[in-house]
Amino acid sequence: MPKAITTLPLAGLLLLASGGAAFGADDLTERMRELVRQGKAATAYELAQDELREREGDPRFDFYYGVAAIDSGHVNEGIFALQRVLFSHPGNDRARLELARGYYHLGEDARARREFETVLRHDPPKQVEANIRKFLDAIRLREARYETTATAYAEVGAGYDDNVNGGPADANFFSPLLGQGTLSDEATQTGDAFSTVAVGGQVNHPIRPGVSLYGGLSGDWKTHQSEGAFDTASYNGQAGVRWLSGRNRYRLGVVAQQYQVGHETYRNLTGLNARWIAREQGGQVSLAVSYANLDYPDQEPRDSDQVTLTAGVTQGFNGTFRPVWFASAFGGRETADDDAFDHLASRNFVGLRTGAQFALKSDVSLRVTLLGQSNNYKGTNLIFLERREDDYYSASAELTWLLDRHWSVKGDVSAARNDSNISIYQYDRARGSVAVRYEY
Repeated sequence: MPKAITTLPLAGLLLLASGGAAFGADDLTERMRELVRQGKAATAYELAQDELREREGDPRFDFYYGVAAIDSGHVNEGIFALQRVLFSHPGNDRARLELARGYYHLGEDARARREFETVLRHDPPKQVEANIRKFLDAIRLREARYETTATAYAEVGAGYDDNVNGGPADANFFSPLLGQGTLSDEATQTGDAFSTVAVGGQVNHPIRPGVSLYGGLSGDWKTHQSEGAFDTASYNGQAGVRWLSGRNRYRLGVVAQQYQVGHETYRNLTGLNARWIAREQGGQVSLAVSYANLDYPDQEPRDSDQVTLTAGVTQGFNGTFRPVWFASAFGGRETADDDAFDHLASRNFVGLRTGAQFALKSDVSLRVTLLGQSNNYKGTNLIFLERREDDYYSASAELTWLLDRHWSVKGDVSAARNDSNISIYQYDRARGSVAVRYEY
C-alpha cells in the first residue's frame, strides 16, 4: 500500500479535528475516540465489545466502533457499523469517508471510489480533499496493475499569436561578409489569429503486478487565419514499459513524431527515453534521459542527434490555494550529422524551468511557469562570421476550469524573448488562447 495512504489512516477524523466530535460523545465513545486518535485502535475495539449488543444502532457508538474496527483489522465489522450510521444519517460525510476507507482496504475499489467522490462533491476542507485524492490515486494505480485501461481526449481552441514565424521585428541586418541586408517580409515578425484541434489516447496493459506496457497516439493541428504558410501539424506515437518498486517508478520507452509546417513535412523525430520518479510524502523527485534522431527531409544539413538529461522536483504545500511548486534543470548536446554544418545544428544547451500551480477553487486551478535556456552553437556562422549564442526566456500562465469529470475550459497567455548575438535570430513573441477539452 502506498506510504501516503498508510500514514493517513483516519481521513474522516480530519473532519473531526476541524469540526469537533462527530455526534457528541458519552464517556464510552469519548474514550474510544481518544484511543483511536492515539493509534490504539485495537484497544478501542476491545473496549467496545463489552457493550456491543446493547449499543449497536446508536450512531455515536457505531461511528467510533466502525473506525476502530477498520483500523484494528476487523474491516467487515467496521463497514457494517458505518453502514448503520449512514442508514440513519445519510448526509454524514464523516461516516462516509470512513466507510470508503473500509471498502478500499477490502479491495472493493468501485464502491470506495463512489463514496470518496460523493464527499468530494460536497466541497470538504482542503486537507481532507487532498487525502481523498491520495486514496483515489492509489485506487487508480492498483487498478492499473491488473486491468487494461485506456484514456482519450479531444480539444478545440482559438487564439492569437503576434509572431507566428518567430521572426525578428527589424528586417535590417549587417553581415561582415555581405554588408547591409534586408530580410523578406515572410522572415520578419508576423501576427495572426489561429485555431487548434488536438486528439489523443493511451492504453495501459499490465503484464504482471507493478509492471505494465503502454502505448499512445496523438495529433494536433494549428491553422492560421491568413498566414497558411505557417500552419503546423504534429503526429506523435509512443510505447514502452512502466514498473513500480516501492516508492520508485520507472519508465522506458520509444517515441516517434512527424512535424509539419505549411502542410509539408518539416522534421521527423525518433527516439528513446528513460525516467525514474521517487515519490515522497507531498512531492517527488525525478531524473530522465532522452535520445532523439532529428531528420529534416528538405534541409539535410540540419539533420542531427540530440541527448538531454533532466532532473526535477515537485513539492506540494498545505494552506490557502494548496500550492504545488515544481522545478527542473536540463542540459544536453545536439550534434550535426555532417561536421560541415556544425553552425546550423551542433549546440550545447542548458536550462531551468520552474513554476507553481494553485487551486483557486475546488474546480479552478492556475499554473504559472518560467523558463530560461541558453544555447551555444559549435561552428562559426559563415555569413555573420561568429558562433551563434542564444538566450531564450518565457513566462506563461494557464487557468483551467473543470466543468465536470470529463469537460474543462482552459485559457493561457505566454510571452517569450530570444536574445541572440546574431540579429536575425532575435525576436519577441506573445500568445493567448482559449480551449475546450473533453477527457474520457
